[in-house]
Amino acid sequence: MSNFKPVSMKEVDLFLLEKNLESVGNILFDLKLIEFFNFQKKGFEKYEHKDNSEVSGKLLSLRSTISYLKEFYNEDTSKLIDSPIETVVELRKKEKIVSEKILHLKDDLKRQTILASLKVNSKELEAKKIIIGFISKEDKSNLKLLKKEKVLLNSYIYENRTYFSIKKDAKISFSYKEFYLPKKFNVNLPLKIKEEEHKKNEITHKLKEIANGCLLHLQKEELKLSKKTALLESRVKFNKTQNFAVISGYVPATKVKLLQRSLEEELGDNFEMKYKEAKGDNVPTLLNNPGFSGNYEELLKMYSLPKYGEFDPTFLMFLIFPIFYGFILGDVGYGVLSLILFTLIKPMFPAFKEFISILQISAISSTLFGAFYGEYFGYEPHIFPFEFHRVHHPETLLYAAIAFGLVHLNLGLLIGFFQEWKHSKYHAIMDKLVWIILQIGVFGWGIGASIGSQTLTVIGIIFFILAVAMLVKEHGFIGIIEIPSFFTSLLSYARLMAVGISSVVIAVLINEFAFPMIQGGIISGVFGILLLTIGHSFNMFLGNFESFLHSLRLHYVEFFTKFYEGNGREFEAFGKKVHSKDD
Repeated sequence: MSNFKPVSMKEVDLFLLEKNLESVGNILFDLKLIEFFNFQKKGFEKYEHKDNSEVSGKLLSLRSTISYLKEFYNEDTSKLIDSPIETVVELRKKEKIVSEKILHLKDDLKRQTILASLKVNSKELEAKKIIIGFISKEDKSNLKLLKKEKVLLNSYIYENRTYFSIKKDAKISFSYKEFYLPKKFNVNLPLKIKEEEHKKNEITHKLKEIANGCLLHLQKEELKLSKKTALLESRVKFNKTQNFAVISGYVPATKVKLLQRSLEEELGDNFEMKYKEAKGDNVPTLLNNPGFSGNYEELLKMYSLPKYGEFDPTFLMFLIFPIFYGFILGDVGYGVLSLILFTLIKPMFPAFKEFISILQISAISSTLFGAFYGEYFGYEPHIFPFEFHRVHHPETLLYAAIAFGLVHLNLGLLIGFFQEWKHSKYHAIMDKLVWIILQIGVFGWGIGASIGSQTLTVIGIIFFILAVAMLVKEHGFIGIIEIPSFFTSLLSYARLMAVGISSVVIAVLINEFAFPMIQGGIISGVFGILLLTIGHSFNMFLGNFESFLHSLRLHYVEFFTKFYEGNGREFEAFGKKVHSKDD
């Protein structure tokens, strides 16, 4: 379970012999658990920036070769060759030349086919006594015009064009595109194409041999070069003396021992590691929410990462977001179909698997709420005795939505109160607790007046006056202006009821129109089924979209503003963003 905080970080200093810098860099690259920071240590000097353009150029060429060879790889044969990169570059050039030649030859063959179909002979071609043009296949009127004016010699339809031949001195009243004529006929074109395709197959066979023999080796070399490049780029952040180097960085507290053991295995006692609790505004944020709750980190990142040490609301989003989503959509049919749809598309979009997982959880919530509402594509079959039919009880549903809002808003205020308490007890009370006191006053006053309880009314008025006085003291009369905005935020949760009922009404209307059509005969039945299918598909899409959007808005706009600061910087481990041999 989440501890509601980003991962605890340590500031680590590694003192080592400069000759061991490369081997340590390789270890840190593989572990991917340290983010270097730039810090000038007293008595040390910084590494100067070195031109690594040559190494970067080699790495770029290597990655390009690997990417190209992947298309030809089948199985590893480990048959290495000398200078594989240069060989591949040369073969790629040859393959490009041959492919372009095949393309030109096939184009010439196509032109000769068209000319032969138009019955144009080589003498006419050489004498340039005719014009070959083409128009759209659909342009039949202009073809008829050529026939009518008796200037058309022949015509031929090929693909989406109509080609025609006319005498050179013929006058045409419409616009057309002239066909490029080859200088002469070449009867050996099919044979030449076959020869060039054979050359291309030989090149492809050689590329397959190189890919199967060298690809894995090249990937290992790419990884080594990636490590070297990454270390060269990071050296400017390190400190050094004549013989020693100092690497400073942030490491997750739970990984410090792993780092120490890994360095001991490589260096023995030839290094020293010091670490302390990370502090300051520049400490990076690393989230660690296990299981399904981790998917909701994506929604948090869309808003802003928490600062280091700040409350992490990811787990609360995991608990509350699906409830809001299901509260709105709440239909068994839509929920089940959405779950099936999201499950089917998830493997197609691996880059969005976390986001789709959120939608899957939300679809399950919608199904459960749908069973509670007793709704199945807007139809109410009364299956379970505990069903609450929201369309018939909108007021009760509104009260429930507002109750959810009260809990949600006050949870945010309490989190903000305890967060602020660590820094300033005064501001925790005057900026956060005051709003809870205000609510006690308003609801105590209102409930006391409605039930005729003088004691409760007086208590409510006292709390209300106290809250107003606190707001005026802290914020001036602007604090009084903010009072209505708080209750407006509370009323914003009414959207949980309103948007949900609108979706039900649309579903009911679709059913009311479609079912009589289905019962009215074959033709109207087909249209009825179409209306039922398209209507519910659209309403399901709209319902999912609105449920997601409004659930997210209630978190971003109403909940987070009560306690969340954000603007954290994501932890970027050394080696994480560099291509690996498995890419």
